[in-house]
Amino acid sequence: MNDKRIIILLVTVMALQLFTWNNTRGLETQIRNLQNQVQNIQSDVSHEVSNIRYTVQQMREDANWWTNPDFQFETLDSGETVAIVSWQLKEYTEADEVYFNYSFGNDQSFTQIKADEIANGYFSVNIEIDVPKEPIVDIYISRILNNGSRGTSNYQEEVMEEAKTVAFTENSIMQYYVSLDDGQRMLTSDAGRFEMRDLQYKLFGYKNLIIREHRNVLSANMYLDRFGYQTVEYKIERAYLENRSVTNEALAQWEFELPSETDRYGSAHRYFYLHDIPTEDLQRLYLVLEYSGGYVFEEQIKLID
Repeated sequence: MNDKRIIILLVTVMALQLFTWNNTRGLETQIRNLQNQVQNIQSDVSHEVSNIRYTVQQMREDANWWTNPDFQFETLDSGETVAIVSWQLKEYTEADEVYFNYSFGNDQSFTQIKADEIANGYFSVNIEIDVPKEPIVDIYISRILNNGSRGTSNYQEEVMEEAKTVAFTENSIMQYYVSLDDGQRMLTSDAGRFEMRDLQYKLFGYKNLIIREHRNVLSANMYLDRFGYQTVEYKIERAYLENRSVTNEALAQWEFELPSETDRYGSAHRYFYLHDIPTEDLQRLYLVLEYSGGYVFEEQIKLID
């Protein structure tokens, strides 16, 4: 009798477990369906929000009485750089006077230039600008703390100096707006800004210098941008690191090997690695870049003791 009770009890427990398992599977299916529905709703909402933002942006642009200015640059024989700024007015009469207003850096005192009409509704101004004759170089310095390989769990690297950009100041930013005087009212456009960094990029291209120290030895690698050699005005001719004394005397040089002309236009735009630069005798380390046209760029690299 006891055996029968035990069997009945076991069957009952198994039946309850099966029932609970079936219910659990059903709940899991419902949860997955709900998750899919929520994801679909989120996707639909995101799509609708994007459409609304695009529509609002188009409405704002259509409502504007001007188009965003276009910047072109020209280097004169004197070496000065001229910015040619042009834009279109959607509502304009011949009696209206059109101006371009600009300032540099944080200066809130804007210079105003009367614009010339170059075509029906199209206006332009020429502005002489002082562009730093220096390339854009980002420098990253670090120290390897152990013998592990990059990507492994025992690899440790201490950042000595985060990437910093050379040749970029507050005065490298131009603020501007367009204004129109129809004799009864003065209309002004939204304020815009242009970074001279973009022009420096066109003149010299972009470089990225990475220096790592391990056991009192430096390794260095400098990368070029992918399109630099195709568009830049000044071509780089030499690149090297130089150890100098406190009196600025050159003590030693380590020259980067320039890629061939074929490599310069290929996909791997970079200088080759420099290895085994001992740090014991380094006094002041400089990066030196020599360009066509006689431009020489120097930047001291400050290593942390």
